[in-house]
Amino acid sequence: MRCTIAFTGDIMCQIPQNKACQTPDGYDYRPVFAQVRQRLMECDYLVGNLETPLAGESMQYSQALYSFNTPSSFAQALKDTGFDLVSTANNHCVDRKLEGLYRTLECLDETGLDHIGTYASPAARSAPFIADIQGIRVGFIAYTYGTNAFAHRY
Repeated sequence: MRCTIAFTGDIMCQIPQNKACQTPDGYDYRPVFAQVRQRLMECDYLVGNLETPLAGESMQYSQALYSFNTPSSFAQALKDTGFDLVSTANNHCVDRKLEGLYRTLECLDETGLDHIGTYASPAARSAPFIADIQGIRVGFIAYTYGTNAFAHRY
């Protein structure tokens, strides 16, 4: 048996990118991935580090350093680009506090995009994440050194 697993680095949207992807109907991030989509889809399993919350419009989108928040349509663009799994364990996971973290997990679940690193409950955190990739069982874990809570004073 054989499988190909690919990993990307940080996937994030800063203020100029969000503005560039805004449309009259919302946000469309598919053009961002157009040049690399085919290459990314060549692997059997694609993993990335989601370096932004998907906390919803009511929590205001990215406006300042250490304060990311990206529209939920970004999750669908990742799925459409071939991402199978994203890590949410990084310094931006609580840029919109715990409410934003939980909303991010809900958004990923609604999109059907698997995720590791942050969890909505201790039970979810305790369950191992094992993917079956071409008949090979692969376990994934994710950790972070810290969060930007210091920048938000919480």
